[in-house]
Amino acid sequence: MRIHVSLDSALSRFTEKSEFEIDALTVRGAIQAIDKQYPGFSSHVMDAGGFLGFIRVDLNNTFVERLDTQLSEGARLSFMMASRGG
Repeated sequence: MRIHVSLDSALSRFTEKSEFEIDALTVRGAIQAIDKQYPGFSSHVMDAGGFLGFIRVDLNNTFVERLDTQLSEGARLSFMMASRGG
């Protein structure tokens, strides 16, 4: 499935792009596809246990918690650093 990916400014520094398209069937597959194009990207958003605690992932404006979440053609997947209060 072809999906649209957007990254916030903190994460786009690892890809030098804030928006692009990739082919993937799941959120994990999307991260792997991004990592293939931009080696090391995955280590900034996930580890063996899942998403890193400070990463927020949205699929079509809905918060995603599971790496095995299915994607559909034309889906919009966004990765961003979680806001921190102070």
